[in-house]
Amino acid sequence: MCGRFSLTVSADVLAAHFHLKNGIVMKPRYNIAPSQVVPVLKVPGTIEFLQWGFVPAWRQGKQEQGFINARVETISQKPSFRHAFQKRRCLVVADGYYEWKTISKIKQPYYIRREDRSIFAFAGIWENETCAILTTVADIHLLAFHERMPLILPPSTYSTWLNPGSSLKDQIEPLMYDRENGIEENNFEIYAVSTVVNNPAFEGPQCIQAL
Repeated sequence: MCGRFSLTVSADVLAAHFHLKNGIVMKPRYNIAPSQVVPVLKVPGTIEFLQWGFVPAWRQGKQEQGFINARVETISQKPSFRHAFQKRRCLVVADGYYEWKTISKIKQPYYIRREDRSIFAFAGIWENETCAILTTVADIHLLAFHERMPLILPPSTYSTWLNPGSSLKDQIEPLMYDRENGIEENNFEIYAVSTVVNNPAFEGPQCIQAL
C-alpha cells in the first residue's frame, strides 16, 4: 500500500520533470499523510492540489473517510473507482514513500526512494477535489516490507495515463501489469528512519534521515 510519502525536490526540478507550463511555489513536504492536500497532474503540464482520500461522486457531502489507495486488480470493477479509472486518471507527485515493519512491538518506519533521489509519479485517480493512489503487487526486493507497493509510472507513459481517450485494454492496462512497458522497478534504496514519521503531524528533514 501507500500510506505516507514525501516531495522534497525544488520547484525547478518539479517544473523540468513534468514540463510545467507555469511556475509553482511549494515548500518541501517530508511526511505527507492521508486527508492532506497533495500535488497532482490531471492534465500534462499543470500541477493542481487535491485532498488525498478519494470520495466517489455518490458519497460526496457525507462525513466519511476517503479511500487513499485503489488496487489495480479490481479498480475497473469496483463501483467506487471504475468511472474515475475510465476517465479521471491523474499523477500524484512524489520523491519517496514510507513502509513499516513491526520490530519488538515497535512500528519501525522505512523510507523508500530512488537511488539517484529523482522525482517520480504514482498512478492515481480523482473525483472532484479528492484522489487515490493505485497499488500493485510489490517487487521482490520490497516484499519484506509490504506485499503491496504504489504503482509508479515511467515519464514516457505520463501522457498516455492522463489521456481520458486512451484505450483501457490496449494502452492503460499494459501500464499496470506489463513490467517491461509500464511499471518502473528496481533502482530503489530502502533504509530505516526515525519513528517521528509515525506522527503525521511531524514535518521536517529528520523524517527522511537514515538512522
